[in-house]
Amino acid sequence: MVGNDGLDDTAATQVVDAVVDLAAITGNIGGDASGVFPLFNGANTLGPVIWGLDPPKMGWGSPR
Repeated sequence: MVGNDGLDDTAATQVVDAVVDLAAITGNIGGDASGVFPLFNGANTLGPVIWGLDPPKMGWGSPR
């Protein structure tokens, strides 16, 4: 999960680029339960976790 709340455009772009690079180099793109889950501008980045969307607990983003 990656969100851009509180970041200016330059920082948001850098964060997204870094997250995509990290997902790619760890083999977490293109497979089951892999990839980047974007939270769009204005989204409460804590809200999804409060509602139970917690990627580590769901087995997402962890190399198998």
